[in-house]
Order: sequence, then C-alpha cells, then structure tokens
Amino acid sequence: MKIKILKKQSDILVKTYLDYENFVKNTTEEQKLDEKYIIKNTIKIFYEVDEDTLNQLPYTAILDMYKIISNILVIPQQLVSFFIHNDKQYGINPNFNDMTLGELVDCDTNDVIKQICILYRPVKNKKGKKYTIEQYKADISIYDDIKQNLTLDIYNGFVGFFLRIQQSFINSTLNSLEAKGVSSPKMKQDLVKNGLGFLGSLNSVMEI
Repeated sequence: MKIKILKKQSDILVKTYLDYENFVKNTTEEQKLDEKYIIKNTIKIFYEVDEDTLNQLPYTAILDMYKIISNILVIPQQLVSFFIHNDKQYGINPNFNDMTLGELVDCDTNDVIKQICILYRPVKNKKGKKYTIEQYKADISIYDDIKQNLTLDIYNGFVGFFLRIQQSFINSTLNSLEAKGVSSPKMKQDLVKNGLGFLGSLNSVMEI
C-alpha cells in the first residue's frame, strides 16, 4: 500500500482532523502516557492506514510521519480568501458591513462548516484584489459535500481569523476598562472565558 506523505494543512481533510480531535477527547489519562498508543492512533487517523499496514512499517518511519503531522498542526494558518469546489471558485464575503440579517442569524451557530458554507459563496466578478460573490439565499445545499471535502487550511484559517479578531476586541475592552478604573479580576475572567460569540466577532470585524 502506497502512503501519501502529508506536507501541509491543505493535504488534510477537516473530517480527518475532527476524527483526531474526537480521539484526543476520548483518550484517558493513562492512555495519554502511552507514547506508542498515541503515535499509532494518530498515524492511523491521518494516514488512513489499518493495523496490519502500520505494523509492517519501520518504527523510525512512523516516528517521522508523526513528527510531520505534529509540525503541520502547529503552523499558524492565515485566512484563505478563495477555494475551488466542483470547478467553481468560492470567496469569503469581502464586506461584512453588507451582511444580510439572514447571514447574521444563520451564522450564529457553533457549526464552523455551516458558517463557512454561509460566508463563502461563488465569486461573480473579480478584478485584482476586488471581487463580489453571489447573494446569500439561505441555501447551503453544499454543506454535506463541503463537510466531506473541506481541507484543514481553509477551516483553521477561518477559525483563526475570527479568534484573532475576538482576542483583539477583548484586549481593547480590557484596556478601556482599566483606563476607566472599572475593571476587576472577575470581570476580566468572565470576558476572557465567555468571549464574544460569533455575532460579537462579526460586529468587531465591522467596527475594524
């Protein structure tokens, strides 16, 4: 069996990464101490190999494969503005100020893939760095297909973009509260813990 060596986040499907997250979540404290158990299952998930194939590989090769995955996962990913799906180019909404009520309401969900299906839509016109996308019609029929084929670079870039915006807004809010002398350790803790939510993040983007 020929195994494709992973090189970057775009080589990894989001569904594979979510399987890995689920594995980590359900790993016991005792299992976490078993290095070979962690390495073996990580390789099985990301390289989609069975137990028999894995047992035939040199252990040094397995370690190299594990290091590659570990390095890929910690690389910061910038927002991916465009991607191709079914031979059609999709672009993220270039102007959050023009978002419709339908987009805002439907985006208020913890389902990141659904948010991506809403905010990335087919590109209509593109000239240089400027472009327009199709109007949102509350139709995310591409959801199931995207869920199966979306790559990790798009997913992490999208999540990281809004997390950075949210963190920037939290820092700005904390600095403002401290300047006014009304901040407290409890207030800081609550703000950091609860964040803004997706709509709050979008509002922060629009303010910026």
